Amino acid sequence: MPLKDRELRIAYNKKYHGEHKDELSAKAKEKRKGRPTYDKKCYEGHKKEIVAKAKKYRENHPDYDKKYYEKHKEEIAAKAKKRREERLVYKKKYKEEHKEEIAAKVKKRREARLVFGKKYREENKEELSAKAKKRREEHPEIFKERHHRYQIENKEKIRIYLKKQGPGRRYGLKKEEYDKMNTKQEGKCAICGKDNIKKWNIVALCVDHNHKTGKIRGLLCANCNSLLGFMDDNLEIFPKMRDYLSKYMGE
Repeated sequence: MPLKDRELRIAYNKKYHGEHKDELSAKAKEKRKGRPTYDKKCYEGHKKEIVAKAKKYRENHPDYDKKYYEKHKEEIAAKAKKRREERLVYKKKYKEEHKEEIAAKVKKRREARLVFGKKYREENKEELSAKAKKRREEHPEIFKERHHRYQIENKEKIRIYLKKQGPGRRYGLKKEEYDKMNTKQEGKCAICGKDNIKKWNIVALCVDHNHKTGKIRGLLCANCNSLLGFMDDNLEIFPKMRDYLSKYMGE
């Protein structure tokens, strides 16, 4: 076909398609109804060729996407909105139909994260402690305020935790070990032999330890424990105290 005739044919086809756009689209749609998998098969069979042609066209027409978007802006927005709504409906329906399965998967992932987190903390204990210490030193006000707020908001949680840990938690004494010591002393103070009094909301016997070595010595009531603390474990004060009390005992 001569070049002039080809150009005329292209111009005629373009004009015809522009004038009969809706009619041609309707006919094509009607044809596709009779063969629903045709387009998909055609695309799969000529995928590379179609992608290559589209890429080449876009390279030759760099403003094509922008122009197309500007021309069909409302149509694209409507389609995107419709797809979002369809996805939301599908997600909601899927969640309702697979509720137990999703819950099991979430639980499994949560447990896996907990195991990983625990393992990671154990393997990087010193590094994490150093980082946390550095942050606390750099921002003491933030951590102090956060700690205070947490104590106020989680009073009951903290109370249950401390009760579970036992009175010896500060000294690395496990609850079972504390209970064993308490049973051995028959629940009495190792010095005065009395039950602990309720002071500063403390009911359990206090854990007495050597302030220099950190070694745990026994369980004392609040009064005896405070007395030892004030005397700073100084044995020379005890005889003087005894003599002082003996001097004024008869008065």
